[in-house]
This record gives sequence, C-alpha cells and structure tokens, in this order.
Amino acid sequence: MRKIWRNISDVLMKAERIYIFGYSLPEADPQAQIILRSAIARNLKQKNATVDDAVVIANPDRKVKSRFDELGFKYRFILSKFETLDFTELVQ
Repeated sequence: MRKIWRNISDVLMKAERIYIFGYSLPEADPQAQIILRSAIARNLKQKNATVDDAVVIANPDRKVKSRFDELGFKYRFILSKFETLDFTELVQ
C-alpha cells in the first residue's frame, strides 16, 4: 500500500491540473486526506498557482465541499452529478 500511496502522491505533485470526480473524501479514510492535502498543496506551491481551477472537484453532494474545504487548498467545486456534468465547465 505504501508504494501505491507514494505513486498517487507523485502523480498529484506533478499534475498540471487535477480533476476529482465523485470522490466523497470520507472521514474514515485519513490516509487519502493526508495524501491529498500534502501533495496538492505542494503542487500548487511549486507552480505558484493562483488560479482557482488548478484543482476542480465535481460532486453532487454539498457536504463533500466542506470536507475538501478542511484540506486547506484552493479549488473550484462544481455541484453536479457525473451524468449531467457539462465538461466545458471544467476549462473555464
């Protein structure tokens, strides 16, 4: 599992843009929270990202937004089900 988490972290740190679709960021998964918080924060810091859409999260549940808010990085939240998501919204 360590190798998998390390690979996820490496990919997140190197990504030009990060899109997260439908992931609820459950409280019962602290490892995912730690990886997302640290890897995305490092990614944004390395790129000196000031745009709100370097990270885009699409989810139909408003409660998910508050969980991502707790991670402390800037992102754009799209309240939408995957089937109804207008993908042109992602690149605005």
